[in-house]
Amino acid sequence: MIAVYMVSLSLSQRSSIAQQPQDRASNQRLFLHLADQFISSREAIVSYQTKIKARYHGAKTKGGAKFDHAYELEMMVDRTTNSFLCFRNSVPSIITATDKGESQVVLIAGGQYYLGAGGNLVLRGGYKSAPIIDPLVHGSVFCGEVMQFSPVEEALTNFRGLNSDRWAIKRVGPRQMFSQVPFDEEVSFTKPRFLVSFDVDKGVPVEIVFSNVSLRVKVDYAKYGQHWLASQASYVCGNNDFALTFDIEWFNVNEPIPELLFKPANVSKLCGLKFEDQATADDLIKQLLVRPE
Repeated sequence: MIAVYMVSLSLSQRSSIAQQPQDRASNQRLFLHLADQFISSREAIVSYQTKIKARYHGAKTKGGAKFDHAYELEMMVDRTTNSFLCFRNSVPSIITATDKGESQVVLIAGGQYYLGAGGNLVLRGGYKSAPIIDPLVHGSVFCGEVMQFSPVEEALTNFRGLNSDRWAIKRVGPRQMFSQVPFDEEVSFTKPRFLVSFDVDKGVPVEIVFSNVSLRVKVDYAKYGQHWLASQASYVCGNNDFALTFDIEWFNVNEPIPELLFKPANVSKLCGLKFEDQATADDLIKQLLVRPE
């Protein structure tokens, strides 16, 4: 992939490639600096709302059939209280304040996990992580972590742990690339390319490639206030066995989220689900759903 990328560069672009020294200790420190910069930027985000269009599709399965699943999510997250609310597919919109469709809802609040099922909001006991990958960590995770919903702290710690004493580095414009195989050497199945690329101007990882397992992660970003956040993330996993794409809109980044919106009784009222405590007033729900301009 890098070879194709290099061929596509013009002569003037090629001449702008910085010839960086290959001091491995320095390369390690540079990777850690960029990784820590990204981690700090994620830790600075404590609350947000998102709308996500997700697609999970594959070129083949064991039986040879193709599959393609698309769905939409709306999420509200308050990391200061470890609260998480997620609506899936055609459900009441918590961002645009519409009220249509059936609710498929997951709520994490007060250390408890609630699931909308069979017309009821059901307490399922303690739960440590949300049932979807947190969009804050796109760019730092692999396909397996996306599918297993790794928590933010775990995903970012694992990303920092990718640092290697074998990094070769190359700079192309704002892109800083780290490879465990020197860029002038050919790769093979037994000598695969493992590549991590950062956009140093934005302070974010933008691509991960592992040629041995045909894995590629690519992320685009948009700026919300002072924060660069993933606007689109794509994952190609295992020789095109399956792929994941996420289109993400962000709202109310680091704005206070009313604690009442994470109360099970309020969520059940909003979604038309049965719950043992239905003491919430309709006007309160409407008030919580208004998105500030």
